[in-house]
Amino acid sequence: MEDDYKNNFRNLSIAASAAIPIVGGPISFLLDKYVPSFIEEKRDKFLKSLNNELQKIIDSGSKVDLESDRFISIFIRCVKLAIEESEQEKIDSFRNIILNSAIPEKQDFDLTTLLMNWVRDFTVDHIRIIKAIQNNHEISHYEKESDLYYALEHHFRNIPKSFLITLSQDLISKNIVIYGKGKVTVEIPNETGKSWYLSDIGEIFVDYITLPKH
Repeated sequence: MEDDYKNNFRNLSIAASAAIPIVGGPISFLLDKYVPSFIEEKRDKFLKSLNNELQKIIDSGSKVDLESDRFISIFIRCVKLAIEESEQEKIDSFRNIILNSAIPEKQDFDLTTLLMNWVRDFTVDHIRIIKAIQNNHEISHYEKESDLYYALEHHFRNIPKSFLITLSQDLISKNIVIYGKGKVTVEIPNETGKSWYLSDIGEIFVDYITLPKH
């Protein structure tokens, strides 16, 4: 069975990496000399990590399905995106989306593609902010009560103000982070009792880009 899984991964990864366009012209020499080995090295490293984590899921007794059209589509897209990505945190997120997708789950809507597209489009800073909000101990107390920027500025000191404001607005506009009297993950020392916290879809997003529990 393990050999079958490895063969499936190998065949699918070839299809994924083959989807990356190679252009001609003056830079063709550079592409011919360096890009194939770079892609192969990144692909092999990604697949090795993916295979090791998948084996842990199988060994735990969890059921996996590597033959559905849905899984194959997600696999090909995530491998391609991971090969193109430079940030390890985003690469790990694509790997974990594949792993979570390998565990059969009925979906009446295309949740996985939405989450995959968020990882693709987000910067690694978006992802770090989301995880920091989920883990309230990572964020210091602050004074401003209703501006996410002020909730984050002391924790993310190296991010310029204008960029951090933009990141905050992105997460609010996508309903990933919300402010109110719901579940408290980041407490604000004020009289309103309100706080910044992850919405339901924000929590689901974190679960999907994290290693499956098994």
